[in-house]
Amino acid sequence: MVQFPSSHEIRPDHEIPWSLAKKDDTDFGAAVARFQQFLRANKYSGNLVWVMPEDVLTTGKQFIYVRVPIPAINEMKARRTYEEGVAAGRGLLMSTVC
Repeated sequence: MVQFPSSHEIRPDHEIPWSLAKKDDTDFGAAVARFQQFLRANKYSGNLVWVMPEDVLTTGKQFIYVRVPIPAINEMKARRTYEEGVAAGRGLLMSTVC
């Protein structure tokens, strides 16, 4: 688990370089690259670990447990889910847990 010091602050929106997706931009790799750019712009690592709900146990407190090793197939699952969502005209939310 990566922990960031409490002094870590997210940069204001006007300081973040924009790379907006076009409406016809349906490439998973491009979406991932934009998310990594966003993370790096906010001084986070651009390294991604694809965690699925079945890999996480929440305690109801301030802790989460993540199964390790992360199954290698998770990235393929994320890609398939993304492609299914694009085909259905749905949006995309990428998030991070620190």
